[in-house]
Amino acid sequence: MKQKLLNNISEYITWDNYEQQYHLNDGVELNPTNIYLKRLSESLVESRSKIKTTNDVLLQEYKYADNIKPVIVENAINRLNCIKMQIFHSIKNKKGQKIVFIEGECTNKDHLAATKRFITEINNFCYKYDISKIICDQTLLYLTEQAEFIGHLDLVLFNKQHIYQIELKTSRVNYLEKYCAQVFLNRLLLEDTNQIKVSESFILNIFEQRTILKCDSLDKKTEHKIRSLLRTS
Repeated sequence: MKQKLLNNISEYITWDNYEQQYHLNDGVELNPTNIYLKRLSESLVESRSKIKTTNDVLLQEYKYADNIKPVIVENAINRLNCIKMQIFHSIKNKKGQKIVFIEGECTNKDHLAATKRFITEINNFCYKYDISKIICDQTLLYLTEQAEFIGHLDLVLFNKQHIYQIELKTSRVNYLEKYCAQVFLNRLLLEDTNQIKVSESFILNIFEQRTILKCDSLDKKTEHKIRSLLRTS
């Protein structure tokens, strides 16, 4: 991919974990130069986007188990976000072929150890698939006449022939169906502009026995249900 995806809105909005929605970045002037930026601009209410998100869709279809305390869910989300931010920082500052861990503000030993393990696994994937380019931490907008949503992608990896996507997870609870649905939504985001075609999708979780798991296509019933949740009317 030689040029930025037309539906890439990463520089304009940021996810707010507390409010659970996207907000316009401070100091950003949003000029609607294409249909995606135009729709984003139309959706803003007090700098908050009212477009449905991947998170909205997943929570609607895959609710957290009733026996899991909210504080446990919150801590798990915060841990994952902290680890991801360190991984993204290391990738964005990569100087050579391999990703090298770059220390940030986090001092949690468990988070640091997990980050280093993730980076090792990502480097192994890059070696196995002869990856030449990695894009990380991207926010995209899916937009058709019938459906729209905003979502975030962890890793998109390129070699000379293929494009791969990887979602990073840390949960020890089996949310495989939910994760595969998220990967499906990510694929819709990536392929929305017809600029690229994803070859394979994976979930990387260092706390699972199988650290990397290939996600196959959703069954037709599940795919239909997920697509129905994206509809604007």
